[in-house]
Formats: sequence, C-alpha cells, structure tokens
Amino acid sequence: MDDPATAPYGISMDGSGITGGEVMALSVNPPTNPGSGVVAFTGQTQIINAQTNGATTLLTRIVVTVTQSDGVTPIPLQGVDTFGITPRMGIGGFEIPNAGGIGAYRVNMKGEVSQNGGTTWIPYLNYFDSFTTIPGTVAGYSFGASFYDK
Repeated sequence: MDDPATAPYGISMDGSGITGGEVMALSVNPPTNPGSGVVAFTGQTQIINAQTNGATTLLTRIVVTVTQSDGVTPIPLQGVDTFGITPRMGIGGFEIPNAGGIGAYRVNMKGEVSQNGGTTWIPYLNYFDSFTTIPGTVAGYSFGASFYDK
C-alpha cells in the first residue's frame, strides 16, 4: 500500500472537494498499529447546517486494516522505508512482508468522523446522511492507494 500519486487522501462534507485540513496525514496515534495490521490517516472537515448556515468542524479518519483471508487474524505491516522505497507524496506507505508466503489477505478501509474530539467515531456517510445539509451538497472520499506485491 503506497500513498496516492496525484490525489490526496481525505474526507470532505462541505461539497468543495478535498482541500486544506481535509487532506489527511498518517497518524502515529491509535488505532495505528502497523504490527497489528492497522494504519490510520487523519484530518478534519466542516459540514454546513442548512437551517442555521453554521459550520460544524469534525475530525476525520480513514482506518486501513489488513488481515488474513479470515478477516480476523492481523497481518503485520512494515513501513516502505524498510524496503528502501520513498512514498510518492511523502505521506506514508506500508508493505506486507513476504506477501506470497501469506497467501490471500483482506484489506478493509473505513472512513469515519468524530464530533467529540475523537472519543467516538461514526461512519462518515451515516453522519452526513443524518445531518440537514444545504441541498446539492455532497460528501467526498478519496483514498487512492496502490496495493501490489512482487
């Protein structure tokens, strides 16, 4: 898994595309734990209330979990720097060491938002769909990672 070549990772709820603080960075805080097959990227977005025209700032994250094909057993990840590879946008990249020896594996990516500083997280579209937004406003999600093995 490598960072995107051209488009940033991010979640947007204001209809303007992925810009500014919506561009995510690799998080070193939980749930990131490469040894347990989990990495997270974090940012923030705003959502506009159609009734008050007020903006609410939300924390955002995309959590990537890599497991064996059973969906439970984690597969440890290593930073691409251990292989001498530089991430394309400098955000971060992770590889599955000896992927051929592992066989089939599963990658789960989920986009979430928090309205309380990261105490609880909600799937971003569930939150967006429950909020009274200005008609025509759309939520955006960008995670264009590459997955490959040698």
